[in-house]
Amino acid sequence: MTFAYFANIPDGTNDPKVDQPRMKINTNSISSWIDVDHVGFRQINGGTHRVVTYAGFAAPSAPAGVQSVLYPAAGIADPTLPQLYFRNSNMILPISLIKAYGVFVAGSAVFLNQYNFNATITGGLLPTSVLTVNPNIITGNNVGVLLSTPGPAFPSITYTYNANVLTINNLIANNRITVALFQI
Repeated sequence: MTFAYFANIPDGTNDPKVDQPRMKINTNSISSWIDVDHVGFRQINGGTHRVVTYAGFAAPSAPAGVQSVLYPAAGIADPTLPQLYFRNSNMILPISLIKAYGVFVAGSAVFLNQYNFNATITGGLLPTSVLTVNPNIITGNNVGVLLSTPGPAFPSITYTYNANVLTINNLIANNRITVALFQI
């Protein structure tokens, strides 16, 4: 996306009627530029962000003081895909680390809530549930898995992950299970 813009217009030595067409182009370009990711002029909440669009990867230096930066950089699992990072003077955090999340009750075939999982839980349901991650969310099988349950977990809950399928074993009926998958 490009926007026409004439620098140094109006120029103090120019006749205003000569600069007027370029000033009009500049004014319209500014309005169009703001409308890309922001709520535009003459609208409620004007100037606030609707979305944030990044063009390519970035590698900012560490901000000073209380400043912070959000930026896209190459992922580790797939360096061709951008991942979103937060950086301040103390640390770098991978914001897009969580790839899938879900909560379900063991023995149920549906999630109470989920993000990036297929909505239906398959498998024998008890003591095993099979959760399928939506396509193109995880690259390969190098993924972190976090499982949590407030109820008894005896015998120990185990899991395997392969080809976008998370199999959770040794579930006890009616235990609420929370699962999160991580990858950068």
